[in-house]
Amino acid sequence: PRTEKQFNEQKSRARARLPAVTQGLCSLLNAIANEFQKTRQMAEKHRLAAAIQKEVARLVFPVFLQATPWERLSQVPRYLKGKQVRMEKHANNPSRDGKHGAEIEQLWQRWQAKVAEREALDGASQALIDFAWEIEELRISLFAQELKTPYPVSLKRLEKVWAGIVG
Repeated sequence: PRTEKQFNEQKSRARARLPAVTQGLCSLLNAIANEFQKTRQMAEKHRLAAAIQKEVARLVFPVFLQATPWERLSQVPRYLKGKQVRMEKHANNPSRDGKHGAEIEQLWQRWQAKVAEREALDGASQALIDFAWEIEELRISLFAQELKTPYPVSLKRLEKVWAGIVG
């Protein structure tokens, strides 16, 4: 706003929208807290406990509200629910879970190494940072298909994206 009148108009619009924004944020935070609690409780007594707890810690950590982009923050409850679905399905096909888990872990290790390398030089690119979220979508695609991904994702597609980032 360039004038006091424009500023006051914008302030009025913001004030009118603030309750809806506040309610939406509170609802999202409640959903994250509920799914976080369910996931942690399930993981306590599950064979995948160590892996799931590491994954959860990457999503929900002391400053995750500041560090997580808004469009990804809204997906955190789905990502947490995906971990619950994975634990529920694990007993039916542990070898399939192990195979997919190993593929994702290998991708994650490469990502971590590249981030560390780039941070030491000039900082990680946005594409590299976004790739971590692609890995999370791959987890949904492989372990909790019923939760759906917003776009097609597969290991092959991520390998192609990875080649574009590092190549």
